[in-house]
Amino acid sequence: MIFTMIRDFYREAAGKEVRTGMVIAHQTAGNFLRFNSHYHGIVLEGGFDEAANFVFIPFGNLDNIRLVL
Repeated sequence: MIFTMIRDFYREAAGKEVRTGMVIAHQTAGNFLRFNSHYHGIVLEGGFDEAANFVFIPFGNLDNIRLVL
């Protein structure tokens, strides 16, 4: 779900299909081992187009990229 959301955001921002990559980890505990379900991620700032050129999509105002579960 997170990968799909970010991939679609990149495609919209680039105006074309780009292939991106990321590593997402789910963590269920926070401070003092209380339940605090959240995700950590390493995400490329962009992706590769059909011609294998990297399309740089810098992180800026991320107000429009939120995940509500």
